[in-house]
Amino acid sequence: MRGDDIVEITAAVRQDRHKSLAIWMGDLDDDGGQVWVFLPKSEIDYTIRGGHATITLPYWLAVRENLLPRDADRHARTEARLARIEKVLGLDQTTH
Repeated sequence: MRGDDIVEITAAVRQDRHKSLAIWMGDLDDDGGQVWVFLPKSEIDYTIRGGHATITLPYWLAVRENLLPRDADRHARTEARLARIEKVLGLDQTTH
């Protein structure tokens, strides 16, 4: 890997398997469950400390697994998640 072809991220470790590392970047599915990403250990360098890992991975893998910083996307997903929560709690209804 060339220096400009790598990405460094920090994530919560969910499983440390023989050939892969399962991480959680804070994303939730429609039911509120954690969305885990499984990274092949053969493609990454990582250090685990206290349940979190600092991971160096190739840029192409970060793109494939949607791990690049995406503030606008993350904001839109957060707003959509909040709207779903408000609907479930009935907070989307106007009260007089």
